[in-house]
Amino acid sequence: MYASPMRRFLTAVALSVGAAMLPSAAHAASCGDINGNTQVQINDVTILLRSVNGLENDAALCGGMGIVQCGDINASGGKDIGDVVGLLRSVSNIETLFPICVGPGPSLAGCPGVATLPSSITSNLTVPAGCECRIDGTTFIEPGVVLTFAAGAVCKGLKGSATPSVLVFKPDSKIDARGTAGSPVVFTSDQAPGTRTKGDWGGLVILGRAPINVPGGTDSIEGLPPSPDFVFGGNEANDSSGVVRFTRVEFSGRELSLDNELNLFVTGGVGRGTTLDHIQGHNGLDDCIEWFGGTVNAKFLVASACGDDGFDTQLGVAGAVQYGLIAQEVNTVEAGGSLGWESDNNENGFDLQPRTSHRYCNVTALGVKGQGEPAATNQVGMLPRRGSAITVANAIIKGFREAGVQIRDAATAARACVNSTTLATSAPVLGLQNAILYDNGAGAPGTTHFLNHSSCDAPGDGCSCTTTEWGALLQASKNVLTGTDPGVGGGVFPPTNLVPGIGSIADTHPAVNCSTIDPFFEPAQYIGGFEPGGVDWTAGWTAYPLN
Repeated sequence: MYASPMRRFLTAVALSVGAAMLPSAAHAASCGDINGNTQVQINDVTILLRSVNGLENDAALCGGMGIVQCGDINASGGKDIGDVVGLLRSVSNIETLFPICVGPGPSLAGCPGVATLPSSITSNLTVPAGCECRIDGTTFIEPGVVLTFAAGAVCKGLKGSATPSVLVFKPDSKIDARGTAGSPVVFTSDQAPGTRTKGDWGGLVILGRAPINVPGGTDSIEGLPPSPDFVFGGNEANDSSGVVRFTRVEFSGRELSLDNELNLFVTGGVGRGTTLDHIQGHNGLDDCIEWFGGTVNAKFLVASACGDDGFDTQLGVAGAVQYGLIAQEVNTVEAGGSLGWESDNNENGFDLQPRTSHRYCNVTALGVKGQGEPAATNQVGMLPRRGSAITVANAIIKGFREAGVQIRDAATAARACVNSTTLATSAPVLGLQNAILYDNGAGAPGTTHFLNHSSCDAPGDGCSCTTTEWGALLQASKNVLTGTDPGVGGGVFPPTNLVPGIGSIADTHPAVNCSTIDPFFEPAQYIGGFEPGGVDWTAGWTAYPLN
C-alpha cells in the first residue's frame, strides 16, 4: 500500500516517541484523551497515529475502554488517518466543521425518497445522495448546527410557498456541501424540467461574522425582511461558515422590492475560514454570485445566464477570487441590463471603511454579442461605482453590447487615478491589468472598450479622470490590450471554446504572477480563466439548462 510522504513522516514521529507516550489506564477517557490522563494534548495525537499504524494495544487505550471509545474523532465508527488529522487540528486550535467525536448527524427523515427540510434546523443533519430534499419557505440553519449535503445530493426550492423558499445559514452555523466533479451538490427548482424559470425559489444565503462596512458593524441581509434572524457581520475575519465545493445553484432569485432582491448564491460577512470552490450560479433572477462584505476567498466560480450581474460585491468585500467564468445568455438578461462585474463600496457612504477591495485573477467574462438581440443593450463587462476599489487581473472581457468597462462617480475615479495622466497608487486602488478587451460596444467587432458615464465626463463632475482617460493609462502602463480577439468564446450559449490554444494571444500576452496580488492566488501567468492548452475545469459538474 502506498504511504504519502506526510503519513510516512508522521509514522516516523510516532515511532520515535515510543514508550514514553504509553497510555495510562487510570481514567476512563473523554473524547481525544487517548492516553487516559484527563487531558487532550499532542501526546494523544501521537498515540492515535501509532494505533492507526497498528503499533498500539488498542484495548488498553482510552482508559482501558478501547480506542473507539475516545479515538473516533470523525465519528465514523472506527479509526483511520482522518481521525489523526482531526485530533491534530483540535489540539492545534484549528477550527473544524464538527467538534471532535461529533459526526454530521442523522439523515433527513424520509430519505431515501422525497423529504422536506424543517423550517428551523437545530441539530446536525445530513441530506444523503439519492434523496430529493425540499425547501418549503424560509428555512434556517441555527447557530452551532452543521447541515451536510452528501456528494450527489439534490435539494429543490418550492415555487408555490407562501414565503420565498430560501436556505439561510445563520452566523455560527455551517454548510458542508462537498460534491465532486462527477457528483455535484445541486440546488434547483421543484418545477419539472422544461417549465423551470429564474425566480422559482429564493436561493442559498450564507451569513457570517466577518467585517462589513456598515456603521455599527452588522446589517440585515438584502432580499429578506429586516429581522434579527438575518443579521450578519462582525470582526472575525477568519470566521468559518463551512465548505461548499462542486455545487450548483439554479433557477432562483426573488425581488421583494426595488433593489431588494434574493439572488442565487449569496454570502454576507462570510470569513476566510470558509472554503468555496467549484461553484456555479446559473439562470437566476438578479445576480448569480453576490458578496455583502466579508473576507472569504474562492476558486473556480461560474456565473452563467444571470438575470443581472455575474459577480456583484458591496459593503466592503475584501476577499479574492481566482479562476472564474462569466457567461451571459441573450434571453435571460433582464430589461434593466446586466453586467459582468458590478462592484459598490457602500451605496449609503461611498468612502465607508473597510473599502470594497475584492481581487480577481484569471477570469473570462463573455457578453451576449453574437447570440442575437437581447432585451436590453446596457450591458457592461466591468462596472465599479460608489467608491469601489476592486482589482481585476489576467482577464478577458469580450462581447458586452454597451462597453467593456465604465467607472462612475468621483469617489470611484479617485481610486483609479490622481488625474488624467497619473494612476492612483494609494491602496486600495481600482485596478485593471494584464487584460484583453475585444468586441465590446456596438458594431462588429465593437470598439467601445472604455465608456464615459455622465457622472464622470466633465470637469464640473469633480472626477479625477474619466473612464476613457483611465483606460488610456491602463493601456499605456498596465498591459491592457484592446481590439485583438483572444480566440475564446464563440458568441453562443452554453459557452464553448473556453480554453485558449498554446501560442494564442491569451498565452503570449504579458500576464501577472497572481500571487503578487494576493497570497491566496496561485501564480497562473496567463490571460483568462483557463490555462492555454490545458483543461476545461467547468467540464462534468456544470450544467446550463434554460428551463
